Amino acid sequence: MKKIFSYMCIAMASLTALSVVSCNDDDYRDIHVNVEQGGAFLYSDTVARLQYAPTDDQTVTIKIGRTDSTITQTFALTGDNDKFQVPATVTFEVGEKYKDVAIPFTLEIGDDETLTVSLSDEDAYTYGNKTVSVNVWIDYTWVNIGTGTFNSTFFEREWDQVVIKAAEANVYRLPDLYADGYEITFTLTDDGQHLAESIALQPTGYVHSSYGMVYIENGWDRNSEGYPDFDIEREDNTITIPLAFRVSAGYFEFACPEVLTLPE
Repeated sequence: MKKIFSYMCIAMASLTALSVVSCNDDDYRDIHVNVEQGGAFLYSDTVARLQYAPTDDQTVTIKIGRTDSTITQTFALTGDNDKFQVPATVTFEVGEKYKDVAIPFTLEIGDDETLTVSLSDEDAYTYGNKTVSVNVWIDYTWVNIGTGTFNSTFFEREWDQVVIKAAEANVYRLPDLYADGYEITFTLTDDGQHLAESIALQPTGYVHSSYGMVYIENGWDRNSEGYPDFDIEREDNTITIPLAFRVSAGYFEFACPEVLTLPE
């Protein structure tokens, strides 16, 4: 049942420049005046997700262009997230048409923040992008701690399982658990005896022939008021994790015990 799907990675999209065709001289003059009055544009309005390691330089770079490179111009920039130090202005010297703008930021491990950078209406070229958004995530330092075993009650299978752990926290990742390219992540308390937080809804990578993608989340007791999440049961290196298995149409199991034995 496992190792059946390929890893999907995130790619950042880019937007090609737009061209304008005028139908008459009046239209051309209107467009020309607008170019002179504004002239700045950002290269993409797409939200790009950027992943950083804890040791990476905390700087994100955006690209800005202008329509006239024959003069010196200064354009105002604003940002909507004070964790990013967006420069107030960017200046182009004669001959410069494009410029990379470095934006430092200060985030902690595990932080996930989005920044939108904007040009003013006065500076923005009508036919270009006025804003650009980036999403920055500071990931953990992941360490392969060895190979244990995983006994799946739901799939009625047992297999060798690589276990990855964050160097900075008690966070575990099980890569290619139910299918290639799909991992399961969970966080334990400092003493390693309990779940520090509920296991978030995550795709397993296994696609049911009738119901589509199968997901897991923290197991819960549907007969109990408030449906509380079940905690793990741990004995030495063996961790029993109650998981709920669901599809878009509903649940297969509400608290299926999946058993991980950590490497020695």
